[in-house]
Amino acid sequence: MLRVFGRALIALGGSPNLMQQQALEAIPNQIATVEREYDLEIETVRYAVCPRCNYIYEPQLSPASGTVTYPTACLNRSPLSSTPCQTPLLNCQGAPLKVYEYNPFLKWFATFVAQPGIQQYGRAFCDNVRNQPIAPVDKLHTWDGDIYRELRGSDGELFVTDDEQEGRFFFLLHADFFNPEGSTGRGKHHSLGVASLTCLNLPYHLRQDHANVYVSGFIRGPKEPSAVDAQHGHFLRPMVLDLQKAYSRGIRCHGAADPTTPTVPGPECTFRAMIGGACLDLKAICPVAGLLDINSHHVCTSCNVFHQESILRTDHESWEPADDDYYRKGMQKWKEAETLKEREIIEHYYGTRYSPLEMLEYFKFSTMIIAEPMHAMYHRVLHLYFREALRLVTLDSIPPRYASNISFYHDFTHPPRPSNHVEALPEQRPQCEEHLAYLEWSDLSDDDHLLRISRLEDWLMPTMQNDIRALDDVVKGHQLLSEKRPAIRSEEKELLKRLSALRWHSLVYICNDLWLAPLDSLTSVGISKSDLQKELMAHWLQEWVNSKFRWPHFTVHNRPPPAASWAPPPIHIINSGNYSHAELTDSERTIKMENIARQMGYESVVRVGHIHRFLRQPLDNEEQLEKNLERASRQALTYVCLDLNRMPGDGATDKDALIAQLIRWRSTKPTEPLLGPEIHSGDILKRIHSCIREVVVPSWLAKPPFETGLKRAGTLKVDNWRTLFSLYVPLALLSLWKETSPIRSDDYAEMQPVLDTSMHLCCASILMAKRTVPLERRELFLHHYTQHIKGLRQNFPGFGVPTHHVAFHVYDFIKLFGPVRNFWSFPGERLIGKLQKTPTNHIPGQFEITLLHSYAKGAGFRRWILRTNRQPELKHCHSLLERAYRVSYGSDVDDDSPRLTHSRKKIPADLARLVGSSDHRSISLHSHFKAQSGTYAVVGTRGLGNSHICVCLPGEIEWRASRIQYILERDGKTQFAIQHSKDFNFPGEDPFKCWWAGGFEAKLISPLFSESLVLIDDSCIVGHAARWGPTNGMTVAINLSQQADKHFVASTSQCNNVDNAKTLNTTSDLSYSIAQFIHALGRSLRDVGSSRLTGTNWICFPPPIRRTYLKKRSYCRKQSPRPRDGNEVELGKSKNDDISVITTCTANNSAAPTPVTKHFTNPVDPQVALKRAQEESSRLNLLIENLAKNLECSVCLEPAYQPYTLECGHLFCGGCLMLEQGQMVNINRDEFRCPMCQQATIRTPHPVFSVCHCVEAIAANNKDKIPTLLPFHWKILRPRPRPLAPRSAIPRSSD
Repeated sequence: MLRVFGRALIALGGSPNLMQQQALEAIPNQIATVEREYDLEIETVRYAVCPRCNYIYEPQLSPASGTVTYPTACLNRSPLSSTPCQTPLLNCQGAPLKVYEYNPFLKWFATFVAQPGIQQYGRAFCDNVRNQPIAPVDKLHTWDGDIYRELRGSDGELFVTDDEQEGRFFFLLHADFFNPEGSTGRGKHHSLGVASLTCLNLPYHLRQDHANVYVSGFIRGPKEPSAVDAQHGHFLRPMVLDLQKAYSRGIRCHGAADPTTPTVPGPECTFRAMIGGACLDLKAICPVAGLLDINSHHVCTSCNVFHQESILRTDHESWEPADDDYYRKGMQKWKEAETLKEREIIEHYYGTRYSPLEMLEYFKFSTMIIAEPMHAMYHRVLHLYFREALRLVTLDSIPPRYASNISFYHDFTHPPRPSNHVEALPEQRPQCEEHLAYLEWSDLSDDDHLLRISRLEDWLMPTMQNDIRALDDVVKGHQLLSEKRPAIRSEEKELLKRLSALRWHSLVYICNDLWLAPLDSLTSVGISKSDLQKELMAHWLQEWVNSKFRWPHFTVHNRPPPAASWAPPPIHIINSGNYSHAELTDSERTIKMENIARQMGYESVVRVGHIHRFLRQPLDNEEQLEKNLERASRQALTYVCLDLNRMPGDGATDKDALIAQLIRWRSTKPTEPLLGPEIHSGDILKRIHSCIREVVVPSWLAKPPFETGLKRAGTLKVDNWRTLFSLYVPLALLSLWKETSPIRSDDYAEMQPVLDTSMHLCCASILMAKRTVPLERRELFLHHYTQHIKGLRQNFPGFGVPTHHVAFHVYDFIKLFGPVRNFWSFPGERLIGKLQKTPTNHIPGQFEITLLHSYAKGAGFRRWILRTNRQPELKHCHSLLERAYRVSYGSDVDDDSPRLTHSRKKIPADLARLVGSSDHRSISLHSHFKAQSGTYAVVGTRGLGNSHICVCLPGEIEWRASRIQYILERDGKTQFAIQHSKDFNFPGEDPFKCWWAGGFEAKLISPLFSESLVLIDDSCIVGHAARWGPTNGMTVAINLSQQADKHFVASTSQCNNVDNAKTLNTTSDLSYSIAQFIHALGRSLRDVGSSRLTGTNWICFPPPIRRTYLKKRSYCRKQSPRPRDGNEVELGKSKNDDISVITTCTANNSAAPTPVTKHFTNPVDPQVALKRAQEESSRLNLLIENLAKNLECSVCLEPAYQPYTLECGHLFCGGCLMLEQGQMVNINRDEFRCPMCQQATIRTPHPVFSVCHCVEAIAANNKDKIPTLLPFHWKILRPRPRPLAPRSAIPRSSD
């Protein structure tokens, strides 16, 4: 097509010449030619995949023919004792039916390290780790993580050892399944798997660049491989083998080429690589890591917490880490298991299946399988709390009240983890106690007795002893047989239905134990399901039902009763109120419980947690509780009785006696279910919708749907949940339920516990996402999340999911890997989003290969674009791409280097006066500024929220809300001219400021901005600010910065080096001057009018000060010496000598800033008193500075001597105004304009006597000589009238 276009273009000028003909012939005919020219194609390995068991077979090169061959049928055995799969692998043409195309890691790594700068980043990362042998407690960077100081190389030394000849790289594994057709609807339509690696040595913005992300291949759908059979590991095995080679043997390849000789390969170097961690969501942990998922009783892969009843534990400090050797042992046993039953036993005890990650000798499953915070915290904890706890799913005012399934909480001793007490293979354990015990009939013949016992012991018991559900059904069947005989037809049908619901093996066991016909006529030990139907056995048992005694003691018509030597005589449990119990000491109970824990099997340990649940449930009738407890084993009942110190007093340890003690203990507890609070969910959801619509946020912050919570809002993404609980939910709840809120609801008093629980969760999510996590912030996260879990137990009883426990370990993984953005799944999800947009033919078996090659080509092309020494045609292509798609192939916003856009040279008058420079040619203005903390813009540009920022000036503790008026660049330095928001005097405690220390930094401010401009550097900007005006005259400002708060740590120690005497004497030294200023200022305000301060044309700015008869800067420093540390700026001076008093004060600063750490301050501490005195000194100094600035002449910029004011409100010295009028009259003799705003005036300037008195008081206080007053004579001039438009310019009517 390009060649045709070229010929047509040349034809316009005639026949082509020789050069044009050569240019046309140089145009490639196919895109593949260009791909080969730039080496964009990758060499992959195609594995044949079994369509049934997903086992992969590597291609074999035939020495004779030189062709690639595969086995014709699958020979995999899973488990080992099973027969081979024997599924055909090839079609009639000899090609594989199913293919997995693998991108070799070693080849990709050679391309990766050959990029410019990669080796330097890798070595710098290792140097930073080596320079700090002890991991810092403040996690500010990726290399601050503890994991990089724990991982060892193949030689036993630290992996990042100082070796000049080798480079060391860490990678993070991410694996997930996604729908390649898009995720517009719910449900799985087509599932495709992908595994990727990102290099942790690189900075964050380069690490997530797809040119530096490795994709091993795509696992073909439409269904996922079986996680129960560990089939995912087949596809991960080639990548793991390459990683093992890169770790143990190393990779020798060429490094980056020298920029001066780009065509010459770089020197050969040796590199080693290893997996630093695996970032997997809660579903991918099971198939990829070879561990059971969190829905099993092995709820956690990082610690020893076991059982679903332990998910709301808060004793984080007592959790022991999981045993990695035990995980590896379980995986080896699972892999070598002969039968499926053995595998099931191993899964119960070890909590493992198999994963090829076990082949990596350095891999630690307890610390390197990461509890991914994106899914665990945002997608589960926040999501479920929003929908199920607060029930924000409807606009109805009060939904039905939340009813729980528990009546009380009790701190039971949690079930022990069975894997911690099993040394041998679990199949050698004893039988499951009473569950499979059988009766003894005296009227059976020898042959019948032998057949019955053989059928029980040789067939049914081995089949059922590890099947928990089958054992449960045996107990349920015995309970059904012990009930009263049905009296009516409906009761008979119900009994028949319940018996038919039992498992087939359980029904066979009960019928064989009772020796019912026709089992007595079947001579074989094993029975097939076709010979004996469940409905038939249920009918026999229904006819047999006895109503006199409880199992196993009963009478049978025309037969002698059976014997049960393993069961004591029957006891009427319900009426056993006289049972006494023995009191044991704590040491005795602990020793006995430890002994029982070492003896208990998996089923007994699971039953311990079930007993806890049964005892906490509402007690409708004791008979149902008795039936539930009968399902538990004697060991489990004994363990719980010891925990409650309710062992039978007569020393009996049979089940009946233990159950009687537990029922007696339960009768002393509440019986009614706990109720949740009555929450007006509709009002909360309406307030959240209002916040989403009204809050002004920067353009980079995507708002959730306006109808969040309702069905029509659709499915929210994870980032929407994060934004909701970081901004909108706290604003809505604080405005509704805080006592001092002006728009609070009527039920605010009852909702205080729910508000605290919700805000603890919001603060935990905010603190977790910070880009830097000091130790104090990490401890605060753990504190807030712990308090949230305790609040759940108090306010929402019975509400809990396994992810509530998993989210606790975010604290541990921050310690291991640094801030959460180093190990969460957002980059992996973005990669999936890009893959979903890749065009394919949508044919299974083909589009997976297309995706892999398209991604590799795109990454290769991007690597070419990023090179500084790229060819001219690539530079032109780069320019075309930026114009067509408005994309940048440079560094992202996360890059530390700031960037300016849309410059202009025209300098406004107010900014020119602020800068105070006569030569403005070196100053350029910009509309946008891209920095690490965000993209900032001036007022009036697209995206109003981009101009709202939080500013913390040197010496201040708390940020102030401001907006950017101008962005200027001068002498290579970027500065911002901003306007501060005016302070808001709220009567009472600020309702939005009470959770400031927890991470939600919000406060009430005035909706108006100060008229004065302040010039600051980008280092003073904390981040963007969100603004919400809930009422007229009041605005809430929220800090949206994800960076570390500059004053988070420093604020607690800022007063340590303060001079006590000078600080404490400040207030008394300044009291007289303050009184004079306030008195004089009050009179000046009455005389000048409100327009003097609030007029839109009046702008006050702090220019350089020239020392004259009033030393207006000296009186502050002489009377209130201010202690300084290295970070403070002296009043009257600036770090930039050209501009004074610009980065320290403004014209309307009247309130003292509140320190961030006020909630942690002891009011009796002397250091606190010193700190408050210092703050008061700073406040008074700033107040005097601001008051003095308001008295300045707009021309000479000194305190106005003989002050006069014009109609526009600007203040001038009489002499300055007379001089300006004379110059103006010489130019335009018929009008006079204000020297500042150029507004025409027709009135005579009038004096301001109150300001004159104020200046005189200042001069008298400083002992300055006041000059003699001079008379002034003003000439009244009229403004020039506007000329009328010429007659020809007047539009005429169409008539």
